[in-house]
Amino acid sequence: MSDTVPAPQEVAANADTSNPTTKSAAKKEAKRLEKEAKLAAKAAKAAPNAEKKVKAEKAKKDDAADAPFVNTTPKGEKKDMAQPMAAGYNPIAIEAAWYDWWSAQGFFKPESTEKYFPLKEGQKRETFVVPAPPPNVTGSLHIGHGLTTAIQDSLVRWNRMLGKETLFAPGFDHAGISTQSVVEKRLYKASGRTRHDLGREKFVDTVREWKDEYVTRGSAFSVD
Repeated sequence: MSDTVPAPQEVAANADTSNPTTKSAAKKEAKRLEKEAKLAAKAAKAAPNAEKKVKAEKAKKDDAADAPFVNTTPKGEKKDMAQPMAAGYNPIAIEAAWYDWWSAQGFFKPESTEKYFPLKEGQKRETFVVPAPPPNVTGSLHIGHGLTTAIQDSLVRWNRMLGKETLFAPGFDHAGISTQSVVEKRLYKASGRTRHDLGREKFVDTVREWKDEYVTRGSAFSVD
């Protein structure tokens, strides 16, 4: 089957004019077919160029996505926003430098509620305390972990706004057994060894390496 598009004049010449009932209708039909042939020829001519353009744009996006992010902000200073925005969302680029700046500004230091809500004579300050145990160190953290602590964070912030003395105390991971189980399975799958083969100290170091790989600082929760 040939992909050659016939010339508009050829289409018009070969148009079947026996069906239309008048010469005027036949001419209109011939013109319509000629116009369609011109459009088809134009589309066939433009197709290769359009395909090249799409491929070039895709290659440009791929190159931009592959370019590694370089944080140019000195540690503790407010993030440099002069760099061009990436085409896609890159959490490393978005979150870079902010946590160090928050810490340098003292945003995580607790302040006395008395500063904003002074008590009248005879009044007693109410308290609101919530512990925040971090999620189990059994894999990559995800939005579900963030949601869990976000509820507690909202309660703490709300009670601060009510004038209460609040304490949102971060804790340590309490899931030693489940973490140990995950690390043991990973160790055996990777090397065929068990924790007994490594010994206690070496296995503890392996668990700590796992923890460092999957848990990082950087939450925006209002802990004290």
